[in-house]
Amino acid sequence: MNLIRAIAILFLLGISPASANQREPAPPPQDPSVATIRGDIVSGLMSNRWSRVMFIDGRFLGGELETCDRHDLAPGAHSIVVAHRDDLFPLRVDAEAGDAFVVKWDQNDNVYVESATTGKKVFAKPVDPYDPANTYTEPLAGSETAVVKAQPKIVDIFLEGLTEEGRVEIASIDGKSPGSKVRSIRVPSGPRALAFYMNFYLGASGGGGPVYGWVLVPLLLDAKPGEVYALNYDRPKKVIGTRTISVWIENESTGEVMTNRAHAIFNINDRFGGFSYNEASSFPNKKGQLKRSAPKPKLWCERD
Repeated sequence: MNLIRAIAILFLLGISPASANQREPAPPPQDPSVATIRGDIVSGLMSNRWSRVMFIDGRFLGGELETCDRHDLAPGAHSIVVAHRDDLFPLRVDAEAGDAFVVKWDQNDNVYVESATTGKKVFAKPVDPYDPANTYTEPLAGSETAVVKAQPKIVDIFLEGLTEEGRVEIASIDGKSPGSKVRSIRVPSGPRALAFYMNFYLGASGGGGPVYGWVLVPLLLDAKPGEVYALNYDRPKKVIGTRTISVWIENESTGEVMTNRAHAIFNINDRFGGFSYNEASSFPNKKGQLKRSAPKPKLWCERD
């Protein structure tokens, strides 16, 4: 009976069972000298559930929101931000040549990274921010630690005087949360997968209301013992209508740039860096029927 009902709904939507089962071809095997990571897609009758890799070590990954794109990872540690449903999650992945990782989720929407070759979880990110598994434990001061700082710049605002221009905080160390509104924290030396939360007032909307943009930017820092590092950024700007920000980490005493410069697109309201996660796949037309775009083959990694 469920199968008959599903076929009937597909018919009303203008999708034949045959076209619904079409699938795009899989890509060629990956380069064995690198690792790869991709999101996941689970088919649904009206909409799919998905995860997506958004950033790797500060590099924003454009393209479709639902995608099977594989992204190369050089052997070593990586700081990654992934999207699932309406949230972003910072992760750390340690890759070896030949690894193939998939970002998945469980029935409670806890996000994890699975090895496609072994089926084992290599990183788990509970959705509950207060889960003890989510908590970063700061090491004691010592010779094998470094300090990371992040704070907004002080600007002179008309009628307000000198004030902080927004929120700039340390959001994650190696995929674990240090707490709320953290601006300075000690970390072990070595490769550290860091993520920073930034929120700025960007102007007024067409209706006159304020527009705030936020980003969660991952950067990979090779922390040296005894050093102090500071997040730096270029003030937010518009690029052909898209609001962006450049972010990096530098050595506080020497000013040396220690990481890639991340060029992030602001998330505004219900949009992930220009991708809307609330856009419905179908809308009622004047006749009360469902209006859909032409059916597309399933993606090669899409699961039923």
